[in-house]
Amino acid sequence: MSTMNKNNIKYILLGGGLIAIFALAALLLKLLGGNADPSSDSGPLVTRRPDTTVTTAAPSTTLDSVTVAPPETTKTNDAAGSETAGAKTEASDSEYQAPDFTLSNNLGETHSLSEFRGRIIVLNFWASWCPPCRAEMPMLDAWYKEIKDRDDIVFIAVDLTDGGRETRDAADRFIAGEGYSFPYYYDERQAGTPSAAELYYVQSIPTTWIIAPDFNLFYQHRGILTRDQLDHFLESVKSYAAEAN
Repeated sequence: MSTMNKNNIKYILLGGGLIAIFALAALLLKLLGGNADPSSDSGPLVTRRPDTTVTTAAPSTTLDSVTVAPPETTKTNDAAGSETAGAKTEASDSEYQAPDFTLSNNLGETHSLSEFRGRIIVLNFWASWCPPCRAEMPMLDAWYKEIKDRDDIVFIAVDLTDGGRETRDAADRFIAGEGYSFPYYYDERQAGTPSAAELYYVQSIPTTWIIAPDFNLFYQHRGILTRDQLDHFLESVKSYAAEAN
């Protein structure tokens, strides 16, 4: 074999060895360093109370939730949605109080959320055009029929009535067509006033909040809510309320 061929083989082997070393180093860095892109994390969001865990469906999923327009308001509210809220280890209960709002419902009634203080509040944001919202509605309606006469819990369904993609008429036709029995509220935009969805930093629907009887935010769930999840959340908030008393 000529000297030139021997040198070529030597360089080829050397180059292959270097490539293998670089590939192994990159693999080790990936395994040790984890995922550097926080936006791709599909795990639970931050906690909204120091002593509870917010369990959610992945906000980026396209099967369990759909995105909605980002809030137009620049108002911030750590208790409702700031990513820094869960980093606090010591905080007064007032920092986790549920934002209040006043809306009209399909029965012609007008209520403020704070009127239901003292009860467990299941607050659900939805729209008639949202397939995942439609998918969870049968469960929510069946559950509502079980609890509608109780005085310790209330279901507040809030329709994102933006006047464009969603209107009162569209919501009414959908609910009537499906035969659902729960009352629902129209979250209509008013100039200078944040909508309920904005106050609760709703960026995808369905989104469900569980509010404790002391009016503190307890759980947030993004995506389709199952009955097992709902029952688990309610048992947890009942235990919290019992300990608080």
